[in-house]
Amino acid sequence: MTVVGAKAWAFSTYGLLKRGESIEPVRESIRTLPDRHSERAAGGQAASEIWPLIVRQVRSVHLGARNVASPDAEDFGRLYGAIGIGALIVLAAAINFVTLRTALALRRAVEVGVRKACGGSRRALFAQFMSEVLVHVGVATALGVALALAALPALDAFLNRTIEWETLLTPPFLIGIAALLVAVTLLAGSYPAFVLASFRPSLVTKARTTGRLQSGVREGLVALQFAIVTAVLIATIVVHRQTAFGIGESLRMIQDPTVFLFSDCSDAIKDAMARVKGVKGVACSGSIPLLVGTGGVGPVIYNGGERLVLGEVNVDVGFFELFGIELVSGRYFSEEFGADKTPKDVKWTVPESIMLNEAGVAKLGIASPQAAIGQMVTINHPSGIVRTFSGEHTAQIVGVVKNFQMGTVRNDYYPTAFFVDPQYFGGINLKLDGRSIPETLGAIDRIARAMGPPGPPAYRFFEETVQRIYGDLQRDFALFSAFASVAILISALGLVGLAAHAASARTKEIGVRKVLGSGRAGIMGLLMWQFSRPVLLANLIAWPAAYFAMSSWLAGFARRIALEPWMFVAAALATLAVAALTVAVHAWTIAGVRPVVALRHE
Repeated sequence: MTVVGAKAWAFSTYGLLKRGESIEPVRESIRTLPDRHSERAAGGQAASEIWPLIVRQVRSVHLGARNVASPDAEDFGRLYGAIGIGALIVLAAAINFVTLRTALALRRAVEVGVRKACGGSRRALFAQFMSEVLVHVGVATALGVALALAALPALDAFLNRTIEWETLLTPPFLIGIAALLVAVTLLAGSYPAFVLASFRPSLVTKARTTGRLQSGVREGLVALQFAIVTAVLIATIVVHRQTAFGIGESLRMIQDPTVFLFSDCSDAIKDAMARVKGVKGVACSGSIPLLVGTGGVGPVIYNGGERLVLGEVNVDVGFFELFGIELVSGRYFSEEFGADKTPKDVKWTVPESIMLNEAGVAKLGIASPQAAIGQMVTINHPSGIVRTFSGEHTAQIVGVVKNFQMGTVRNDYYPTAFFVDPQYFGGINLKLDGRSIPETLGAIDRIARAMGPPGPPAYRFFEETVQRIYGDLQRDFALFSAFASVAILISALGLVGLAAHAASARTKEIGVRKVLGSGRAGIMGLLMWQFSRPVLLANLIAWPAAYFAMSSWLAGFARRIALEPWMFVAAALATLAVAALTVAVHAWTIAGVRPVVALRHE
């Protein structure tokens, strides 16, 4: 199990339960631990509700939903999404097999007729054709497993995971592969085998074409195949736009290169950093709130009401100005006001000055940001001296800032109170001018070594951290892009085969049309329309399905983009363009055949 604290510290404690021991008593005991050791919550809200200690089984950490009410809950959404897309690609490949197999069925019509004339039964023919499909799928499965083993190192690097190749040879995986082999064989082989086994000997020797029903089924399957392609393209566009939105929101206030240096933050080191050529601004903070969120939470009481849990973030004088965070009402923190900083002994003789964001004002039930200025609250925030909470004391709201993104867009604007405690700073925010970054970083490094804590200086660019916290979305986009590329390739290959068959089957018809005066452009239009029709029909399937799926996916974000019509239109046009380019060569070639050659075609 792991115990995750949400108080003034951030660490995990691991414990091993006795064999057969239930985790629930341990979970309840640790959950109520703050209640047994905290007097600050006496007479009010339970301390365990303000500072929850969560016990979670280790096996649920990787896919943990991070739900305090259900600590063992797991979020399989992304995993199921990847499996679903993979299944759709397998379905698209199976559709390829079905359409091509049925389109080329007449090539084996004579064989079927002879075998039936010699006493072959429909059941025996069906079994033969299904066994042929099983061989095809078996070879493809073996090749797929080999490719998966070869791709494991690249996949590990991409996912930042370690998946051993032995994992692919475990009984559950092998059973799954066997089940997939049978399922794909049935999916891809049943209908073509049924069509071939159903040919009547009296008709197959007359070289009849396949009926309208089979042509309609093929057209429907092609429509379903391109519906899959269109839906995956829409998903790729939506994931890309949401990722760009999240990164843009996190970097919206960072116009210049900005570095967070993990270091002590005394006035002396701040002054030295401010004098470095290339540094435009310096401000300390307890962490990187713009990127990692509020971090800690604590109780705030307004107007004698109940204890309300707000995020509590330690920032420096000048922090909001450094990042260009807009002031809605009141004033920023200032060196001119002594109450703006936590006393070194953590004992206030006058009310402490704090600031709120707009969400914090709303959480306290204050009518407006303007009405919040001058209001008194009781607050209890982290303290750098006692390394825990400062104790309840009176604070005055001196300013309200506009809501700004803290953490990822999966979370909404969190109600937050800001305070200044120089003893609790964890690093220095440095805004650079971007002209001579290597030289500027070298100077920062020298000052940090001379005046900072022992050891090599550690710093992180904000842009790098943003890329890291949105790494899951970027991986999702890369996966969707790869899936979309594979789906398009499979669909294009299927269309090439169908176009070649259709061109051959309609050669004589085209010869007649040319004799009657049709031009190359008209015949091209006829052939292109034949393949564009199912692609256009595919949108009737793809658009509602993609809208429902991506609306559900976006619901996991507190702040998200809107599903706009252009996303669906762009995916449809891209799919149509792929289909048109795929069959254009065959259509152009057959439309140029001389009538005398076309009419003699058998």
